[in-house]
Amino acid sequence: RWPVYGRCLGDSHDPERAVWVIHGDRWDSTNAVDREAFLGIANPLRDPKLPAGSHLVYEVLQPLKGERPWIDTLKPESAVMLLLLYLAPKAAGEFLRNHLGISRQLLRGAIAAKFQQGPLFRAPQLSTPPLEPQDEADLGDELSALLAEDLLAEGVNDPQLLLADLDALLRGESSFRDGTLAAHGGAGRWAVRAALRRMRKREPHLFGIESDDILESAIPVVPQGLGAVVAGHTHDARAVAEGTPRYVNTGTWLPIARVPSGKVKELIDELDAKKPWPSDSPRTFARVLWGDGEPRVALCAVDEDGKERELAYV
Repeated sequence: RWPVYGRCLGDSHDPERAVWVIHGDRWDSTNAVDREAFLGIANPLRDPKLPAGSHLVYEVLQPLKGERPWIDTLKPESAVMLLLLYLAPKAAGEFLRNHLGISRQLLRGAIAAKFQQGPLFRAPQLSTPPLEPQDEADLGDELSALLAEDLLAEGVNDPQLLLADLDALLRGESSFRDGTLAAHGGAGRWAVRAALRRMRKREPHLFGIESDDILESAIPVVPQGLGAVVAGHTHDARAVAEGTPRYVNTGTWLPIARVPSGKVKELIDELDAKKPWPSDSPRTFARVLWGDGEPRVALCAVDEDGKERELAYV
């Protein structure tokens, strides 16, 4: 029901000859800001209308910036939430409970359910396919699926100790250390292992043709027959030429954290030592091209030497 803020390029009276340029947060339920609701509010950070993503920034991320200045280079996705369970478990747990309704009991129960057959836990089988969340919009289910998948990858035969430690971790009372039955330091490292694996799967940042939630959510709202939608917000460059509207996500010029090659355990040790997180910028952008027919949009990138190259057209 919220208005769409942006700019219409081309002929606003002929959707087929128009391109809508928007930021994209309008179609992200975790980060969408009702701009009109904040007009005249003296301190919007204390207003309950602030989206959950904003609370995540100033309640969890901002306090970490002193000793983890690279925290802003993390992309806003579920893997980041897993990493925050390691870096700031109590604050991250309170955020999940207060703003997303995901209590530690709920998260623990969802993970346990993925390992139960009757009243007993089964031993994970290496041949078991990776667990995938049934609903990508359900962060609680996605987090539990990723953590359970990591248990399978580690071959943990008795997850009950780690599940108990997860409860303690989210209370800020985790006590497991190396050398216990909880491999590699308990639930904290369990969470960061899942985060690193998920982030590594997404790399390198390819300029794929797959869609994202912005396009799917925009289709019912934009004018029928609209030529194209150009957005950003997700930091992932996209080019979707099929269907209407065609879609380009500009990606970003901001630094994006990379997961370096090497053993996951060694990467966790580097996090413990507070070493800088490596990052670089994709430097991608969109160019709208006008001719006699429908407008076209080119997804482009700038190399380190300043040379532009075109990656895709829609």
